[in-house]
Amino acid sequence: MSFEKIPGSAKSGLAVLTPILSFLAQRGYTEFRDVGVVVEGWPVQFIPVANDLDQEALDQALEIDFATDPDERGIPTRVLRAEHIIATALKLGRPKDHMRMAAFVESQTYDSDALDDILTRHGLKEKWIKVGNQWGWW
Repeated sequence: MSFEKIPGSAKSGLAVLTPILSFLAQRGYTEFRDVGVVVEGWPVQFIPVANDLDQEALDQALEIDFATDPDERGIPTRVLRAEHIIATALKLGRPKDHMRMAAFVESQTYDSDALDDILTRHGLKEKWIKVGNQWGWW
């Protein structure tokens, strides 16, 4: 199953996610917690591609092997890079997005040069500086 932008898809993100949620429900994954559907004990968030930043984040996602047991072979899984998560949170600007950005800034678990490049290309650099000044990050 591909998680790409669906041409001509409904504007609602829920409509785009319906096939994914139906697929998971058929396999017994119907519990929702926090930000997503619980898969093997983990809440997983599926986000539709809504703009150029989302598409770039999907295109540059990291592929990792996710194993719930050290003795098992991992399942290839794509995850967004920290820099794209920060940029998306900045773009959305909700209180929970500010908290997400703060967690990344405090833990310093992102590449500041890569983030700067993303923010510049997507017209978010000034907003980043403003938010950073408001939160006392610099």
